[in-house]
Amino acid sequence: MDQPRHPGDDPTDASAGPLVPGARLGRSFVIRELEEGPSGVRYAAYDPELDRRLVVELSHGAGSRALREARAMTRVSHPNVVAVHDAGTRGDKVYRVMDAVEGTRLTQWLAQPRDWREIVQVFLGAGEGLYAAHEAGLVHGDFAPGKVIVTPGGVAKVTDFGLSSEGDEPSLSQAPAQEEERVDALIDELAGFLGGLGDFGGSGDEGGGLGLGGLFGAD
Repeated sequence: MDQPRHPGDDPTDASAGPLVPGARLGRSFVIRELEEGPSGVRYAAYDPELDRRLVVELSHGAGSRALREARAMTRVSHPNVVAVHDAGTRGDKVYRVMDAVEGTRLTQWLAQPRDWREIVQVFLGAGEGLYAAHEAGLVHGDFAPGKVIVTPGGVAKVTDFGLSSEGDEPSLSQAPAQEEERVDALIDELAGFLGGLGDFGGSGDEGGGLGLGGLFGAD
């Protein structure tokens, strides 16, 4: 006897609408919608086989290039990158299944007073994550402090790798010149700020707290 089907159960159904609680993508079941951002709609999900909480992102991007980029992310395994476990299509949209990471966006994290050594460690971690993605032939495309999650343990994890549509400029396996310029600018700005610690009455040994919330934009 055939099991009853519900809207959104078939990830290959081109007529499928928004994901609903209980919809299945691969091994994962959708629990609820979390948020909609520039790159797509995110849902809380659960993998019963691994007993693991996950996040599913149904991307605004479409086309073969977006799918290739999403699948390429599954090859990136690094502690400073949010892991993507699965990718595919649902109708004309691309989805990614990734780790559910607890933490704070770097933009908000920097708004609180921090020891300068803690800040540098987080930035180094974000740089390591970007480097790992570059080694896999991927360019973030929109890197900024808002694209980094800092875990409660102080580990930086790069996320929100943009997916291009067929009409966009290729970002897979391309020289990451533009992204490197953005990263260099962030590093230069941070270095300049840290280099002027003496002007603020702080020193490395004192471990003074620094509030850097105004140093970067919200993106």
